[in-house]
Amino acid sequence: MKRSDLKELLERVFEEAAPYLHDIRWARKFIEKNLMSLSRIESVIAVLEDEISRETLETRKTDLRILIDYVKSIAKGGEHYG
Repeated sequence: MKRSDLKELLERVFEEAAPYLHDIRWARKFIEKNLMSLSRIESVIAVLEDEISRETLETRKTDLRILIDYVKSIAKGGEHYG
């Protein structure tokens, strides 16, 4: 997947997941800082999973799990319905 395609996918992930996220600003900053420079879906998921293990706030862990769910669903070409 080209980096520009992954960037578009991540933007779509955020847009679709945003209504279900607790800390939208934090999630947006996390995506921009940690995920936009990646070039593989597997790397995106790995970074999100790694952050879950480090994060101490349960609400942010939940937000990260939501993002993982949306990344997997949208990457498979499907629509995600919360």
